Amino acid sequence: RLVLAATAMALPPWIRPLPWLAALSLWYLTAAGAADAAVDESGQLGRLVKLAVQDFDGARCLDGSPGGFYWRPALADSGNSSKWVFSLEGGGECVDQSSCEARSKGDLGSSNAWPEQMTMLQLQAGLPWNPEMHSWNMVFIKYCSGDLHLG
Repeated sequence: RLVLAATAMALPPWIRPLPWLAALSLWYLTAAGAADAAVDESGQLGRLVKLAVQDFDGARCLDGSPGGFYWRPALADSGNSSKWVFSLEGGGECVDQSSCEARSKGDLGSSNAWPEQMTMLQLQAGLPWNPEMHSWNMVFIKYCSGDLHLG
């Protein structure tokens, strides 16, 4: 069962928040048939999925590049293809136009330099000390919007 919590805040107009990115991620992966994607042998690599701006116009980073996430499907033969774990990247908020403009030039404000794959160690993918969830679908939602999310 997936439970999402969000806190709505009044944000300055120059910030383009990524609302409900976890739910969009799940919908996108289901709609795109991404469940058939290959898993690396170690089970620790997630692949980058950038959201198509024509489908998710509000899911943009501060610099206008598309928002995105890393996804590693459930391990084959684990019986956990319907189980999910989501992690939101931290980063702090920008509080005024100058701090948002400065942030937009790095990874916390732009997706342009994100690598195509990422080791999913923050979710303990494939590691023996996470026996319950290491084989579940894993989504690491990148932070690039400058807004504040809690949950």
